[in-house]
Amino acid sequence: MIYLALGLSLAAVVMIVVDVFLEGFGILGTFGLLVMAASIFINVAYVPFGIFIMAGKVVALVVAGVFFFRYLKRKQLYGKFILKETLLEDKIDFSALENFLGKEGITRTALRPFGQANIEGTSVEVCCSDAKYIPVNQRVKVVDLRDRKLFVTVVK
Repeated sequence: MIYLALGLSLAAVVMIVVDVFLEGFGILGTFGLLVMAASIFINVAYVPFGIFIMAGKVVALVVAGVFFFRYLKRKQLYGKFILKETLLEDKIDFSALENFLGKEGITRTALRPFGQANIEGTSVEVCCSDAKYIPVNQRVKVVDLRDRKLFVTVVK
């Protein structure tokens, strides 16, 4: 039984390492985790001193993982697995919102106080200027633009 448990552990590690390099869902890695769980169960249930063998496996996997990631950093492959880029600025152009000032439209969702409105055929996010509830299909008019937000009021 000990050889079965060790073989399953080795197979699981191979599946997980192969899955790291494959793109996609990760079904191989998931299956590898299930095989590792089966190996741990066999170790604990059927092998004398299996808990100590399992502890040795965990220590060996942690040490191997540390060396693996150091190897990836040294070979310039670390960037394939870790995202280093950051979004430094807002890429959305909010200057088009100024065109909606003074225009009328109809609410598509209830404004509590934020929601969606259809203004001249364009669906935009709006805020109720007096912070009240505005129901769906209510005529509204854009009265202000502050902090990249369109503020509307009910048309009577």
